[in-house]
Amino acid sequence: MADMWVGVNGAEEALRQVNAEMMGAARLLADAAGAKVTAVLYNDASARHAEALAALGADRVAVVESSQDALPPETLGRTLARMVADAAEAPAVVLLADGAEA
Repeated sequence: MADMWVGVNGAEEALRQVNAEMMGAARLLADAAGAKVTAVLYNDASARHAEALAALGADRVAVVESSQDALPPETLGRTLARMVADAAEAPAVVLLADGAEA
């Protein structure tokens, strides 16, 4: 199975509960399939959540950097689509909570 990606809105001071739930589910599925989990952190120029995401099960953390404080949903959607297209191996699953901006 190809890897799993979990989108994480990094604009908030602390990660939301839904991020922990998605990371946990992705980790369980990835372990069963022999896959890796990548957390895709957006809406934050720093990687301040990277350590917490690793503790929640991320094998990798990809940071989407932007000059904007928050990416509009359309921009985020295009950015994720481009990342998937450019990946050496496209993920089998991309999980997002509450729509693209959550």
